[in-house]
Amino acid sequence: KYNLTLKDNAKIEQYGDRSNNEALSLRGDGQYAQIDDQLFKDAGDSFTLEFASETRHDDSGKFFSFIVGKDGSNDANTTDQANANKYLMFYNSKTAIKGVISNNNWGNEQGSKVTVSGNDNSWADYKIVVDGTNLAVFRNNALIIFKANTGIKMSDLGATTAYIGKSFYSVDEYWNGAMDDIKVYRGADLTMPTAVAISGTGVVNNK
Repeated sequence: KYNLTLKDNAKIEQYGDRSNNEALSLRGDGQYAQIDDQLFKDAGDSFTLEFASETRHDDSGKFFSFIVGKDGSNDANTTDQANANKYLMFYNSKTAIKGVISNNNWGNEQGSKVTVSGNDNSWADYKIVVDGTNLAVFRNNALIIFKANTGIKMSDLGATTAYIGKSFYSVDEYWNGAMDDIKVYRGADLTMPTAVAISGTGVVNNK
């Protein structure tokens, strides 16, 4: 019951090594897709987003692969929180993955960016889990980003505008990559470890 709207010549087409299946194809030239606002409004504060993705984008730091939240059209002034961009963002480059949530532009991003190998023009499966104020990102079933107690829930963002390939910042690039098999589940299955045993040289009394 939710639509994916293609913008500015974005295409659903056969794509590379995706077993001849069709995927959302973006070439970084003003192309993007928009998901109905209602989807993430219905998903609420705890949900799981799964998708496959391939990227051809250099690690410029100035693009978003996926974003949902409030497009405040405020690119620089992080002191103006009322009009700030507020978002959950995923960033997929040739050499790095980024997953963050923010209620006040880039200055309050909670999450992290990690280096990955074998990501240039290669498909991988991703899962973004939002569990209240906890945020996790998995790549090929391996946990690569985790931030507990971000202090920000999805309902704090104030809107659920969702783009694939387009940033809320007007100076940013459009993403050059593809997505397929997009699924959103209401609810999050995120089990937190309560204790970790450590051993080895230099460890005394488990410290």
